[in-house]
Amino acid sequence: MAIDLVSRRARTISTDDTIAFTSAQFSPIDGRLYLPNFHGSLVSVTADGHDPQVFFSGPVAGATMNPDDISFDTAGNLYITDTTGAQNPYWKPQGRHVRLEGHTAEATGAGLRTAYPNGLAFTPGFEGLWVSHNTANQIGYLRLSEDGREVMTAHPAIHVSGGGGQVDSWQSTPTGTCM
Repeated sequence: MAIDLVSRRARTISTDDTIAFTSAQFSPIDGRLYLPNFHGSLVSVTADGHDPQVFFSGPVAGATMNPDDISFDTAGNLYITDTTGAQNPYWKPQGRHVRLEGHTAEATGAGLRTAYPNGLAFTPGFEGLWVSHNTANQIGYLRLSEDGREVMTAHPAIHVSGGGGQVDSWQSTPTGTCM
């Protein structure tokens, strides 16, 4: 949906029976808004919510994705958390981190298998990713290779005592990372 902050009116920008959008980020390449569809695709729309286009759909490394959150690097490549298997059972490492080339949508990196990866945000220098693991209540750190296609090291960085809550989505901003 799009919300006009002046009039406070909302309108639908794109929907059908096969869509379950989970987050949204603007691409530095084309200025379009990219929307991961939990049912296995990535759709983009113009900044005003028109001209929906499927940017990516299909399996990665032979497995269908359930894309949840996305983040762009400075070159416009997309990093996606794939929550496949998040409920079957949730502690098994069936989810993963996927990298798509920003110009071609080619999957050039399918990273570590983890249990329910959710939000992801780049470090200020874009050398690594912070990834929240929803059901583990922790935030992991992934140090990336120079070209961003490989995870060089990974470790749990922050353990969260959320009581009944769970660590969820977050994003990078020009001034830092926020949850």
